[in-house]
Amino acid sequence: KILKKPGQYQDLMILASTGNNQAYTYLDVDYGKDGRKRGSECFGFSGNVTPNGSLESNVDMVKEFERRGKPDVELISSYGSDPKNRYFYTMVLDSDTICPAG
Repeated sequence: KILKKPGQYQDLMILASTGNNQAYTYLDVDYGKDGRKRGSECFGFSGNVTPNGSLESNVDMVKEFERRGKPDVELISSYGSDPKNRYFYTMVLDSDTICPAG
């Protein structure tokens, strides 16, 4: 499921401060079809793939997304699970939120 900014920020803060990548908010029991399954990955790769070809091509696409993105998720998770290295502040920026240099 694709969350809006508050949900994305919450997931990132949980990952960066605890190392947990498992969903326990915005669940289907509360949000119905718009929610996600308890324990599903907050930062996963298969949810971004819309089936548009063969099953094999979609599986290959997910594997490529994982190859590229999973090391970043694991790095943030490892910092979050270590009390000496966890993040205390972070910023989430997208196309309509800018942070000027300096």
